[in-house]
Amino acid sequence: MTEKIFLVDEDLKAGDRYKFIPALEIVLIETELEVDFTELDLRQDRIFSINLKREKIDAYIGQELYMAIRNLPSDILSNERFWQWLTLVRFRKLYELRLHKPISETPIATLLSGKSLANQNRNFFQRIHNLLKIAYPDANIEDKFKLGNRLLSNQDAITSICDRELGLNEPFIRKHLEDISNMGGKDTQKYLKKLNAQAQVFLPDYL
Repeated sequence: MTEKIFLVDEDLKAGDRYKFIPALEIVLIETELEVDFTELDLRQDRIFSINLKREKIDAYIGQELYMAIRNLPSDILSNERFWQWLTLVRFRKLYELRLHKPISETPIATLLSGKSLANQNRNFFQRIHNLLKIAYPDANIEDKFKLGNRLLSNQDAITSICDRELGLNEPFIRKHLEDISNMGGKDTQKYLKKLNAQAQVFLPDYL
């Protein structure tokens, strides 16, 4: 079942308003866009029923989140007010579970997105989307989401790719995702540091 997409229509950063305002009182503006969150809702219900470990949540919901929003226009997917609605209203309980702490105790940078790469990718919904957009640019998941699962289970890969300008050079980094997905820890950091240096030659075309 499809539903309308909303945007937050107030400044939740001012005075740390996001920390104490109830979800139902956040001022929203309705768009004409619609998505189907049915599969993501089912995953969310399952997470709570089986007490899934929070470090496994990214991989567990990744495909459903990405497929639900993949066709939204770029101006929505780059709008921090969309991610704020998703985080603080539509899937608030899921986000708090992933944080392992209440919204009221969470720093702005982890919740409200923003213009910088770091702020965008501290929001875990947006980080999942950004990474899977690189892995599956046409939303054509022919590998039964094997690559996506490995990437989203590798926190070093997620952070290193998404928080660097390297992640903006999607064609370049896409060629290396298979190798990165099978790494972890220091190997991931070392490999991505090398790739980051190589990518500097091409980055101007993508900035």
